[in-house]
Amino acid sequence: MSRNIVVLIRDYARSILLNRRGPRCFFAAEQIAVASIAGLCPWVPVAAAPRPVFAQQSGIVETMSSRQLADCLRAAATCGLRQERIQDELARRKEVRFLVSVYEKSRGVVQQGALVEALSSIHDPRVTAFMRRILTENTDRRDYYAAQYLAKRGDRKALSILNTNYFQYPVPSLVWAETVRLFGYYGFREAIPHLIASIDSAEMNVGVAAVDSLRALFPGSPAEFASIDEARRYFAERAQKEP
Repeated sequence: MSRNIVVLIRDYARSILLNRRGPRCFFAAEQIAVASIAGLCPWVPVAAAPRPVFAQQSGIVETMSSRQLADCLRAAATCGLRQERIQDELARRKEVRFLVSVYEKSRGVVQQGALVEALSSIHDPRVTAFMRRILTENTDRRDYYAAQYLAKRGDRKALSILNTNYFQYPVPSLVWAETVRLFGYYGFREAIPHLIASIDSAEMNVGVAAVDSLRALFPGSPAEFASIDEARRYFAERAQKEP
């Protein structure tokens, strides 16, 4: 990192602590993106400067306003920040009313999806009401996190939607495995055919989650099986006897 950038960050942090004033807007080319991200000179075009790959390590996210973070979610890469890092910070602040307001005014699918994902980490009755309002049967990330948030609270409609769209959402298998376990936890028997089909899933975490859910749905199941085929046969037979 060049000395000029270090000085800029130091001066900006000092201005926040002392009087909320930032350094003047005369920057070398490599400093332009940092200045724009920090809100010091918001009119400076970020695209004209190199992406500040160090930004997420410098603690700059914590110094940005919630409005700046939300704006960055339109295209996090232009801010030099990871989308997940922005979402985590917004979730940490728990500004539910603000996040919902930004969502309702947004027309960008990427920004809306990121906002819903951030809200899904906040346990608040207002978030529950919001998720119920936007819940649909579509299969993008936004719809998944709305349904998943409600399913974690035992919402039968959300569980039904997730079952209808079983394994069709653009989320990692590790995330989907959490959903698979919810079917067993909440006794959602309508998912049994999908769960049995998932036992031999190429995604091992999904297969393990499916067996865990089936054990919850069929009490008294063996703690271990000799093979995947044995597990599939066992649960298929019980499903026929106990639909």
